Amino acid sequence: MLRNLSYNDPKINREVNQAVGKAYSFLASWRMGGTGSQKFIITEASEEIWQLLERENTTNYANIELRPEGVIVRFKSYLESFGLIIPFREMELEAAETELLIRRKLVPDKLREAHFIKLKTLDGEVVDLKFMKRIRGASK
Repeated sequence: MLRNLSYNDPKINREVNQAVGKAYSFLASWRMGGTGSQKFIITEASEEIWQLLERENTTNYANIELRPEGVIVRFKSYLESFGLIIPFREMELEAAETELLIRRKLVPDKLREAHFIKLKTLDGEVVDLKFMKRIRGASK
């Protein structure tokens, strides 16, 4: 699901927490070695996300936040912060050396949007393998 996360809206916070769990505490995050990814450039995205990104004529950046039951891919459009919330059970992840494709699977019994976002590392850096292992380990 795609949500505007700019404001501290209790209804949206509850919805996000139900989908992917509450954010890790500072101590738990520190023990894991962090729950946030490196900074990525958005190269492709599903139609709804791309329409938000097209409004600005700048490079579009994103990062990934790991939660207990999923991930949030965060990005900005104008002054608004958006998040693509994907539970592990609905997530497909493809990683290459410098690129990452995160896709929300279409659930057959529910009419849900199938979002995707393709990310590239800055200046040809390699995707952080430790963070990828944390995502893959948490999703099992």
